[in-house]
Amino acid sequence: MKNKDHISRNEFEKLLQTFSKEDAKEHLDDFDRDALEGWQQSGIPFSRMKQLDQKMKFPKVNFAPYILGISILGLGILAFILLQSPSETDPEKKPVLVKVENTDIHIPEEIDTLEAIPQKDQITVKEIKTSQNEIKNLTPENKKEELIDIPFPQLVLEPLPPVIEQKPVTVSKQKIAKEIYLQDLKAIDYSQYRMKPSVQIEQIILTGIPADRKDKDDIVPEEPQVKTVNVPYMDYLDKSLNYTNRGKWKQALSRFNEILKNYPDDVNARFYAGWCYYNLGQYNDACVNFSACLQLEFSNFNDEAEWYLAESRLANGDKNSAKELFIKIRNQKGFYSKQAEKVLKSWK
Repeated sequence: MKNKDHISRNEFEKLLQTFSKEDAKEHLDDFDRDALEGWQQSGIPFSRMKQLDQKMKFPKVNFAPYILGISILGLGILAFILLQSPSETDPEKKPVLVKVENTDIHIPEEIDTLEAIPQKDQITVKEIKTSQNEIKNLTPENKKEELIDIPFPQLVLEPLPPVIEQKPVTVSKQKIAKEIYLQDLKAIDYSQYRMKPSVQIEQIILTGIPADRKDKDDIVPEEPQVKTVNVPYMDYLDKSLNYTNRGKWKQALSRFNEILKNYPDDVNARFYAGWCYYNLGQYNDACVNFSACLQLEFSNFNDEAEWYLAESRLANGDKNSAKELFIKIRNQKGFYSKQAEKVLKSWK
């Protein structure tokens, strides 16, 4: 046969019926010819092959659903073992560690004993955000002339705190730093002016017991650990401003003071600490921090710091100093000029 592949049963039966020696010599090779001759000599009828087919016939079965079902069952059993027996698969499971910053749970006593002034008298978050946003969007024509240096009246500014090493800077010598906004509040981007700025703080590590430990009643929790860590400056400032957004003046102030321990000349911390001190009724401390903003290297907070310094002087009962500041603010023709004019007119 020319095609060595298998042939059907019908084709084989037809070949037997038409087979002859002449045909075999002409069309078949020796192996095929011998095979056909052997079949004819055996005398076995072709119907016997059909009977054999019936005996050997097996039903066709699709095993795919069975294999899939067994696989799913196996995965289910494995998942059940892992979820239901954590103590057996991981008997040495470690306790849960919770890391918190010391100032988040331990507010210094000198701050914790302070009480916030009534809400109606506070400098609100909305007020600060609105003014900062409007100052940012002022056109150059509406901004005060940077070259005009109107000196502060005598005894209006508080001396810089002794921890600040630099000498006071006059307004004309100040520079505008690059800004970013965190929690929708303005901030100087000190990453542009300090090498990898960070805030060194105390971190408390609390040890907890996993809820799935069967023997947790027999475990004695470890004592909290305290260690000193360095937190990236921008991350620490962002969380601090989040506290001010929520009116958590004590927590926020504790954190701004931590920044000032690391960077006494930090204008961000000075301004926002002044805000916290004001809302906690500590007007002298507010004046110190707002005054510092006006004597440090960067002038980004000058508009707000001047205004709230005047407000702090007034709230502290020092109307004369407040009046001198309001006059200066009015004459500078800056953002708060019209508000200062309104205050001065109300005193006539």
